[in-house]
This record gives sequence, C-alpha cells and structure tokens, in this order.
Amino acid sequence: MGPALGQVASALGGITSTIENQDIFTSSIRAVWPIFTGGRITAAQTAAEGKKEEAQSQLAMEVQARYEDLSKYYFSVVLARNVVDTRIAAEKGLTKHRDFAIKLEEQGQIARVERLQAEASLAKAVVERKKAQHSLDIAEAALTQVLGQSETVEPRDQLFINENLPPLDAFVDQTLNTYPGLSILDAKEKQASSLMKAEKGKYLPRGLCLR
Repeated sequence: MGPALGQVASALGGITSTIENQDIFTSSIRAVWPIFTGGRITAAQTAAEGKKEEAQSQLAMEVQARYEDLSKYYFSVVLARNVVDTRIAAEKGLTKHRDFAIKLEEQGQIARVERLQAEASLAKAVVERKKAQHSLDIAEAALTQVLGQSETVEPRDQLFINENLPPLDAFVDQTLNTYPGLSILDAKEKQASSLMKAEKGKYLPRGLCLR
C-alpha cells in the first residue's frame, strides 16, 4: 500500500492491506466519487443515456417513416390498378356505343355528327386508359424498387374503408404513448437537464474527500 493510500486508510480507522479490505476501500471510493465531483460524472452519464434514448427514438422514427412510405407505394399500386380497370371498362362501353352509332348512321336513324361524337368519346377514353396504365407502370416500378425486388411486385390486398372509426381520443392517446418523436423530445430534455447539472457542478467543491 503506497503512502497516500496508507494515510487515507489511517484516517478511516486503520484499514489493513488485505485483499478484502482493499476491495471494500475501492468500492467506497467509487460510491462517493460522483458526490465530490459536483455531480458532474452522474450528469455526464445521464446525458449519455439521453443521447442513447434519442438515437433509439430516431431509429424508431426512421422505421416508421419507411413503413409509411411503403404503405403509400403499396396502395398507390392498388389504386392505380382500380383506375386502369375502370378506364378499360369505360373504353369497352364506349366502343360498343361507337359501333352502335355506326349502325344507326348506316340505317339513317342518327346524323353523322352524332356518330362523330361517339367516336370522339371513345378516342378520349382510349387516351385516359393509356394514361392510367402509364401511372400504374410507374407505381409498380416504384414499389418494386422500394422492396428491392428484381421482378414486378403485385399487391394482393384491396382498397378498404373502415366502417367504424374509433373516437379521436383513441388516436390522441395512441400518439402520445407510441409516437417516437415525443420520445426524442423527452431524451433531449434529459440531456438538457444533465448539462444544467453539470454546469452547476462546476461551482461545487471538487476533489476526493472521504469521511
């Protein structure tokens, strides 16, 4: 045991140099050390915990954002397909209407201008169907890329509407309990509080002082 350690041991009532007593002495120093550093070590540890919690919440935010993006891409494909199906049905209906108009014109039952109107409506429907198909191709490509697949991804779910929505309070409570952004604020508040304690600790007595 060195001289300095021996002096401290004498002040404590004559601690011997046995391994057991040395262990007790070492743990005693660890226990009181933060007190006599003005609480700055404890504040630094708390700040580190706050940074860790912030990082975990940031990760949760990123995961949630990716999930939301995936949902948007997924149901964009579903919606685009429904639009294409609707445009195809409209085109088929107007094709029949145009064919019927041609026969009526041949029989002299309608004027030429009416047959031209039927053809114009069909031409417009064809354009709209092609635009819808193009939008679907883009949505499918985006979803496939987000999922990192080499082949086109085909969603199996359909669009849905919730018949009975829970009350607004349920959404508010769920947000308060699970939204990662609020946890980030809590973590930052913990860090700020720890920094304040560390700064106050600078004005407190420092150094190792055992009683």
